This record gives sequence, structure tokens and C-alpha cells, in this order.
Amino acid sequence: MDVMATHHVLVIDDADDLRALFRDILEGEGYRATLAATPPGIEDIVRLGPGLVILDLLLGTDEAAACDLLVAMRGDERLRSVPVILCSAATGRIDDLRAELDALGTVIIPKPFELDAFLSTVTTCLAVSRDHSSGRP
Repeated sequence: MDVMATHHVLVIDDADDLRALFRDILEGEGYRATLAATPPGIEDIVRLGPGLVILDLLLGTDEAAACDLLVAMRGDERLRSVPVILCSAATGRIDDLRAELDALGTVIIPKPFELDAFLSTVTTCLAVSRDHSSGRP
């Protein structure tokens, strides 16, 4: 459990109840969670230093915000290898953007999700993140 406690997850979702649910799930598993209703700037994300980002595809009325953030993260060498789980109920939109989302290296979990599958995906993504970060000085 101590190893997981060192993992930091940034959750970006515009729904208060879902942010609270993610916080409860993640902190219940020993992860540290930072919650945001809107996408932070790239420098803010770098400062936070998450090992994983969980991102809703549709954030308020700005349908492009999540994709813009993904593109910006993948374009920044400091965030390029941070895993991103796209967790959204907008399955039709995900299908429309599937090729772009795959090219941006996202893992997609549709809402509603099955808890065990979600936690397994989080664990896998954080293991990948840890493997990438262990090469840094």
C-alpha cells in the first residue's frame, strides 16, 4: 500500500459528484488525487507532477478542451509519457474520435465503468508511468 500512496492522479471532470466519486475511489486505494473541474494549464500539470491523468472527454460546453489538453500534453516532452485515461459517457463522440484518441495514446474507459476494471486500468497505467519515470535523473 505504501507504493501506491506515492502515486498521484490528476482527475479532470466537470461534474462535482463524479470528481468526488473518483476521489473516494482513488484515495480509498491509497492514491493521492488532485481534482479539477477544468483543464489546468500545462505548467500547472507539470508542477503537480501526476503519474496519471483521468480526463472526461466533454468538459462543460467546450467540446474541444479535453482533446486540446491531450494534444498539448503529448506535445510537451515533460508530459508526453504521462498516461491518460479518458473516462467518458460520450461513447458516440469517442467512436468519432477513436483514431485521434488512439494516436494520442489514451486508454478509454466508458462511463459507467465497472470498479474492478477501472482500478485494474489505473494500476496498469501507473506501473507504465513508474517505468517511464524511473529513467529520469
